[in-house]
Amino acid sequence: MIYGKSGWLKGYENDKFEQQFFYFLPHEFKLLDFHQRLSFEVIYETFEDNFNIIDAHTPIGISSLIAVNRLYYFYNLLGPSFIIDTTCSSTLFSLNCTCQSIRSGESRSAFCDGQCKVFGASANGYVRSEGAGILLLKPLFDAERNGCRILALIRGTATCYDGKTEQQMTFLSGEQQVWLFDRVLCESNVFPSEVNYIQVHDTGTLVSDPVECKSIRRILNVGRQRGRPIVVGSVKSNVGHLEPAAGIVSLIKVAYALKHNLIPPTISAHTLYPRIVMKALNLKNVIQIQ
Repeated sequence: MIYGKSGWLKGYENDKFEQQFFYFLPHEFKLLDFHQRLSFEVIYETFEDNFNIIDAHTPIGISSLIAVNRLYYFYNLLGPSFIIDTTCSSTLFSLNCTCQSIRSGESRSAFCDGQCKVFGASANGYVRSEGAGILLLKPLFDAERNGCRILALIRGTATCYDGKTEQQMTFLSGEQQVWLFDRVLCESNVFPSEVNYIQVHDTGTLVSDPVECKSIRRILNVGRQRGRPIVVGSVKSNVGHLEPAAGIVSLIKVAYALKHNLIPPTISAHTLYPRIVMKALNLKNVIQIQ
């Protein structure tokens, strides 16, 4: 219960804690922090409110991390096993961690998994969708030696956070977008003028889409010849916004575009949003297969 004007809790003496029920050894219980005890009891109460049966198998059945560990167990996979939740960037953040693990030698191979009117004048937000995608990543030498079907080569990855933006927390920062592009180019040893195609994150929102397009222009037009625009596209107008899996489905699209040597169109963008002037930004939207 709440006790006193300061909101202290009363009735939480340690001698009333069921240490055997929660599998605490006597010497552990003597050093038990109050916050841990409270967490165990409150979490158990939450389970009681939301699940009919609680037994030794309950944590395995409801834990999101167990979903990954169960795959590792079934397929006898070894090495790092973790879940990353950074909302829309979850799978690409995971991709960055996976590449770092392979480059450092920690892993030899690894799995990475996870209607919007993009660019369109009628853009009014995104549509949530469900989906999943998994990539198997290996060092190029191992993939070639093992006879793997290689779709694409990842030359560099990077991550960042936007910090405090002028609008809401979920809005893009143009400055951080430029910084991130520059970092990836340096990591990949690629000049901005060598980039021919960009798979954008654009979600069909009237604020963030123009910010991303302007950021692309600022960094990728450096050293670029006139008359050679940067081709941009997005998969979200085809499949919607998969949120945590949004990055992986975009990467899969680009990988298959490279494999088949074509650029899929971005639907719903025949009439462009007025704030995205493609010609002025030296960008080109693809509305037919190229």
